[in-house]
Amino acid sequence: MLKGIYSTFFLREVRDYLGLIEDYKLHNLIKVSALSIGNLIDYNELSKESGYSFLSVKKYLNFLEKTYIISLITPFFKNRKKEITKNPKLYFIDTGLRNYIVEDFRKLNERPDTSFLLENIIFTNLRKKDYKPHYWRTKTKKEIDFIIPQEKIALEVKNNMEKCKENPSTKRFKEDYPEYNILFLYLKGFNKNTFLKNIKRFPLFVI
Repeated sequence: MLKGIYSTFFLREVRDYLGLIEDYKLHNLIKVSALSIGNLIDYNELSKESGYSFLSVKKYLNFLEKTYIISLITPFFKNRKKEITKNPKLYFIDTGLRNYIVEDFRKLNERPDTSFLLENIIFTNLRKKDYKPHYWRTKTKKEIDFIIPQEKIALEVKNNMEKCKENPSTKRFKEDYPEYNILFLYLKGFNKNTFLKNIKRFPLFVI
């Protein structure tokens, strides 16, 4: 089924709608995008890997977002001098389709991209709840996975509960945005809600 969706929609309808000729360029762009979930978009790298121009890459990603294949989330910021203000992050709306594109259906604990896939899963769940999350990142690379301004919540997604603890990124964010609550979501660990230095941590499935 996924093969049919990918072959029919991506490599025929998208190509025809955009007036593209080379299937391989479109496939390369989509695959590199699928491998880039949870990362800041590097348009120059996508251009290099796909063979499309910088402007064409932006145009085609915009089309994929409008057709609900991917979603681009923008940065949360107040200080333009110290925080990232422009580069979006990319997530897939359907992780099953994304897994087909990267040819990997292994279990979460058997994959090299577990942390990014967990982020994508949380993103899709937040989207289903009508939230429009952002991410936060400083120019010194301190980062929080998701920011939900309307709830004053910052979310960090971790594979193991043991990693759900204060770190330089959460400390810096709390200093700059004391009005926000920081929540850790984890996949593996004790199935209970706990508090750690005013930081809450919960099993992944609560979102």
